[in-house]
Amino acid sequence: MKKFKKTVSMLKFKEPILILKLKKSIAALNFRKSISLKIIGIVSLAIILVMLLVGGIIYFITYNKMLDMSKENMKILSQEISDNFDSLILIQTSDVGKTTSDIDVNKVALENASNTKEVFQKNYGGDVEKLRNNLKQYAALNKYNENIFVTDKNGLVITCSNDGFLRFDLSNNDYIQQALTGKSVMSSVYTSVISIKPVVTFVQSIKDDKGNIIGLVGKNIFTDYFSSKLDNFKFLNSGYAFIVDGSQNTIYSPIKRDINKKVDIKPIYNLSKDKKFLGSKNSKEIEYNYDGKKYFSNSTSIHELNAMVVLTVGQNEIERAPKAIGTVIIILSLMLIIVITLSLNVIIRKIFEPMNLLIKNTHEISKGNLTVINEIKSKDEVGKLTLSFNNMTLDLKNLLIEIKNTIKGLIHINSIVKSAQQDTVTGMEIINKSTENISKDTMKMFNAVEWSFNSFSKIKDKLLNIKDQSGKVLEEATKIREINKRGIYTIDELKNVNIESNMRMNDASDSFKKLNDNLKNITNIVGAVTNISKQTHILSLNASIEAGRYGEIGRGFNVVAIEIKKLSQNIFLQMNKIEEIVESLNLDMYSAEEKIQNARQVTLSQSQFVKNTIDNYNNMLNSTEGIVNYIDEVDKSIEDLNDKNDSMYEKLNEVKEACEDFNESIEAVKQVVVEQCDGTKNMNNIIDKMGKNTENIVVSINKFTV
Repeated sequence: MKKFKKTVSMLKFKEPILILKLKKSIAALNFRKSISLKIIGIVSLAIILVMLLVGGIIYFITYNKMLDMSKENMKILSQEISDNFDSLILIQTSDVGKTTSDIDVNKVALENASNTKEVFQKNYGGDVEKLRNNLKQYAALNKYNENIFVTDKNGLVITCSNDGFLRFDLSNNDYIQQALTGKSVMSSVYTSVISIKPVVTFVQSIKDDKGNIIGLVGKNIFTDYFSSKLDNFKFLNSGYAFIVDGSQNTIYSPIKRDINKKVDIKPIYNLSKDKKFLGSKNSKEIEYNYDGKKYFSNSTSIHELNAMVVLTVGQNEIERAPKAIGTVIIILSLMLIIVITLSLNVIIRKIFEPMNLLIKNTHEISKGNLTVINEIKSKDEVGKLTLSFNNMTLDLKNLLIEIKNTIKGLIHINSIVKSAQQDTVTGMEIINKSTENISKDTMKMFNAVEWSFNSFSKIKDKLLNIKDQSGKVLEEATKIREINKRGIYTIDELKNVNIESNMRMNDASDSFKKLNDNLKNITNIVGAVTNISKQTHILSLNASIEAGRYGEIGRGFNVVAIEIKKLSQNIFLQMNKIEEIVESLNLDMYSAEEKIQNARQVTLSQSQFVKNTIDNYNNMLNSTEGIVNYIDEVDKSIEDLNDKNDSMYEKLNEVKEACEDFNESIEAVKQVVVEQCDGTKNMNNIIDKMGKNTENIVVSINKFTV
């Protein structure tokens, strides 16, 4: 269906010159004034549409059949190319098989397998040289032979036709390892290390009389051997074939710069990665875009080469033949349309000749001549139309007579209506003025109500503002009351602290008195100890004197007297210090006692001040309670007033709405009155025009000849 639409759109832009000329001829005809031309046009259009539909269907079917045929031919050619590859592979496999049966080949392989490397090279070098020359001659017979070689049973080259491959170790290659198992093997495409060209290797084993493998025979073939026949191959005009291997490399293409490069067509690239497709005999159609152009292709796998041959051709090329056939069909259809249209023109004009006379008499009647009578020559549709035309002419005569009589009465009625209309216009003007006065009074009343409404709205807003402010004041007064209560509680706590402090001051004063008495006792004890120290000192002097009197015998006693003297001196010194400390404590105690007395006085004064503060807070609290109660009463009064204002507001709103409705009604009445007044004035003009038209009808009727 898409292809059919494309064909139709293509026809719109590629119209033949003959159609353009036909369009100009049709445009020159006046279809609006000719029934015959209309019939010709409708029938021609129907034929054109039918022919275009039939031609489009034929083109669509032919296009698809030929396109499918071309695609099928591509598939067949791809398979033939693949089959040709199979034949070439069989030929090479057979050639390698013949080489394995060669006497010289078997002799050298057997000699190599039966002797050591040194013995073989020393004793059988001539046989190896002879075989090399034979292989070179055989390889020269085919330009696609890169190398023919013979290896030992380990895959090491013994001799070959291409000296570049001498002593190559091929044992690591998969195809050599498979051939050493006794299979006939063909490698996949790979690049030769000598020629740097893509090649394929055929390998078969050499067996002795007992069936043991003693060596291999192989042949390297350039891939050009398979693709050379494709160089001159073309499908249609621009179609060609190329080969892609399993590594996505282009191993053959007529476009030489693409060889040994990765294929850059994404669908082909993806298909060449499909091992399942390349591993067996498969074929697949692919449509792809390349360099802004659309291509059709058919890909056929060559599983022996692990490659596929791709036959491709441009969409324009494969669609050229179907489009050419479609163009021929369209041209034939247009020629047939032109012939049928011209024939219809002649036939329909002949049929419509009696109509021309009828048209001529119709022109006479339009000029006022009602005495014309058409002659009836046939009983077909044209004859019936002529009879109807004559009857119509007679009826027109009678109708004109009746119209003349009716117009006379209409002129009399028109004069009466005109007089009554003048009275109506005068009454409507009075009503219009009264309506305008009522509208002005209503507007004044509406403005007064509107002013009252706005005033009450402002009062309501102010009351709401006062209520908000009183609420805030009430809230602040409540906060102040709470703060006063907390202040009284805090001052009570301070009063208790002062009482406690005063008690603690009294206890401290008593303690200082007891401490003072103890210090006096300590002073007495220090005096007694000092007297004891003085007496001990005197005793030590007396002991020293007595010790001196007794010489050596009293020396020990003298030592004791000296120590007692030192002890009494130390005690005397320490007692002096203790006395100084006690005197200092007495002074400090006296000072502390004075400060405690002062603190007691301050505490007593503070207690009195706290008591006064408590009295003030109580007075403030009572005042705050009074303010809160007063504000609460004011708030309730404002709420009552606000409720009354709301009620008054609603009443005024109802009055306002009533005024608006009344005003709208007055405006509607005024508008109706104005329109009625204008209509009444217009009626005068209509009546005048009616009179003039009646006169014109009389003049026009008098022109007819009855």
